[in-house]
Amino acid sequence: WESRQRLSAGEIGYDEFMDIVASSAPSTGYCNTMGTATTMNSLAEALGMQLPGSAAIPAPYRERGQIAYETGKRIVDMVHEDLKPSDVMTRQAFENAIVVNSAIGGSTNAPIHLNAIARHLGVPLDNDDWQTVGLKVPLLVNLQPSGEYLGEDYHHAGGVPAVVAELMKAGLLPHPDAMTVNGNTIGANCSAAVNENLDVIRTVAEPLKANAGFINLRGN
Repeated sequence: WESRQRLSAGEIGYDEFMDIVASSAPSTGYCNTMGTATTMNSLAEALGMQLPGSAAIPAPYRERGQIAYETGKRIVDMVHEDLKPSDVMTRQAFENAIVVNSAIGGSTNAPIHLNAIARHLGVPLDNDDWQTVGLKVPLLVNLQPSGEYLGEDYHHAGGVPAVVAELMKAGLLPHPDAMTVNGNTIGANCSAAVNENLDVIRTVAEPLKANAGFINLRGN
């Protein structure tokens, strides 16, 4: 964002701008900021639909291939257990995801996607829920564009489990007993998670911002 502004202002040339852009995303994978991709990966885990700790793993890491293998194994086990996505993605799970979205500074595309997923499942969810459930949740994750760090830092700090653990300590996760795809509750998965960097993932007592959720604006 800064380099684009500097290019527009004539402070840097196009070649320097392209060098900055190329070095900001030096590997394969999606954007390394809290854009829609990082948001939706995080919310899939918050919904209980990804294995714990998998959302923030950078694409080139060996862990990404390992978690893909473990995911495939777990899908087969879920078939034998008759554990279906509809058993996981309940109204309670969506409320957890809304709270996590506020805490991570998630994309404004999140309501569009999650509302659509809920609609397919027959789970009632609309934009009003995002304000009611998520508005008063503080911003904990210090990632661009709301903060200063990048996706790799988010992973090393502990990712979604560390964020959920901080929320649980403050009593802000509404449904820690919600089931996840590994057969455990989200509370059981995340309660022992360690926050490895308190500047990247803040505590509720020292957030980047209070009331980080969405507000619905109506009128003309």
